[in-house]
Amino acid sequence: MVRYTQRQWDRTVGYGKVPREYDMRTGYAVMYKPFEEWEYVTENGQLDGEIKLFFDEKDAKIEASKFNDGRVVVYG
Repeated sequence: MVRYTQRQWDRTVGYGKVPREYDMRTGYAVMYKPFEEWEYVTENGQLDGEIKLFFDEKDAKIEASKFNDGRVVVYG
Protein backbone atom coordinates (compact mmCIF):
# COMPACT_ATOMS: atom_id res chain seq x y z
CA MET A 1 0.00 0.00 0.00
CA VAL A 2 1.25 3.47 -0.83
CA ARG A 3 2.05 5.76 2.09
CA TYR A 4 1.65 9.48 1.56
CA THR A 5 2.99 12.49 3.42
CA GLN A 6 0.47 15.27 3.95
CA ARG A 7 2.03 17.34 1.17
CA GLN A 8 2.00 14.43 -1.30
CA TRP A 9 -1.60 13.64 -0.35
CA ASP A 10 -2.78 17.17 -1.05
CA ARG A 11 -0.90 17.38 -4.35
CA THR A 12 -1.72 13.98 -5.84
CA VAL A 13 -5.00 12.97 -4.22
CA GLY A 14 -6.59 16.25 -3.25
CA TYR A 15 -8.12 17.60 -0.08
CA GLY A 16 -10.99 15.45 1.20
CA LYS A 17 -10.58 12.64 -1.33
CA VAL A 18 -9.66 9.02 -0.68
CA PRO A 19 -7.67 7.02 -3.26
CA ARG A 20 -9.01 3.63 -4.24
CA GLU A 21 -6.31 1.64 -2.43
CA TYR A 22 -7.37 3.19 0.90
CA ASP A 23 -11.06 2.46 0.36
CA MET A 24 -10.85 -1.23 1.24
CA ARG A 25 -14.48 -1.90 2.07
CA THR A 26 -14.46 -3.96 -1.10
CA GLY A 27 -11.68 -5.98 -2.61
CA TYR A 28 -10.51 -9.54 -2.97
CA ALA A 29 -10.05 -12.01 -0.15
CA VAL A 30 -8.71 -15.55 0.00
CA MET A 31 -10.64 -18.42 1.54
CA TYR A 32 -9.27 -21.82 2.46
CA LYS A 33 -10.57 -24.89 4.23
CA PRO A 34 -8.35 -25.80 7.18
CA PHE A 35 -10.83 -28.21 8.75
CA GLU A 36 -14.54 -28.63 8.01
CA GLU A 37 -15.53 -25.02 7.25
CA TRP A 38 -14.18 -22.36 4.90
CA GLU A 39 -12.17 -19.58 6.58
CA TYR A 40 -10.73 -16.28 5.37
CA VAL A 41 -6.98 -15.71 5.37
CA THR A 42 -6.22 -13.16 8.08
CA GLU A 43 -3.52 -10.52 8.54
CA ASN A 44 -1.93 -12.26 11.54
CA GLY A 45 -2.41 -15.84 10.33
CA GLN A 46 -4.76 -16.72 13.20
CA LEU A 47 -8.46 -17.49 12.82
CA ASP A 48 -9.48 -14.50 14.97
CA GLY A 49 -7.56 -11.77 13.08
CA GLU A 50 -8.64 -9.12 10.58
CA ILE A 51 -9.43 -10.42 7.11
CA LYS A 52 -6.57 -9.82 4.68
CA LEU A 53 -7.94 -7.82 1.74
CA PHE A 54 -6.22 -7.37 -1.61
CA PHE A 55 -6.56 -4.49 -4.05
CA ASP A 56 -5.70 -6.60 -7.11
CA GLU A 57 -7.00 -10.03 -8.03
CA LYS A 58 -3.49 -10.96 -9.14
CA ASP A 59 -2.11 -10.44 -5.62
CA ALA A 60 -4.98 -12.46 -4.16
CA LYS A 61 -4.26 -15.34 -6.54
CA ILE A 62 -0.62 -15.36 -5.45
CA GLU A 63 -1.74 -15.63 -1.82
CA ALA A 64 -4.31 -18.34 -2.70
CA SER A 65 -1.61 -20.41 -4.39
CA LYS A 66 0.05 -20.84 -0.98
CA PHE A 67 -2.84 -23.09 0.08
CA ASN A 68 -3.88 -26.42 -1.44
CA ASP A 69 -7.54 -25.40 -1.55
CA GLY A 70 -7.24 -21.59 -1.60
CA ARG A 71 -9.89 -19.64 -3.50
CA VAL A 72 -10.14 -15.97 -4.40
CA VAL A 73 -13.48 -14.37 -3.58
CA VAL A 74 -14.85 -10.84 -3.98
CA TYR A 75 -15.24 -9.35 -0.50
CA GLY A 76 -17.60 -6.55 0.33
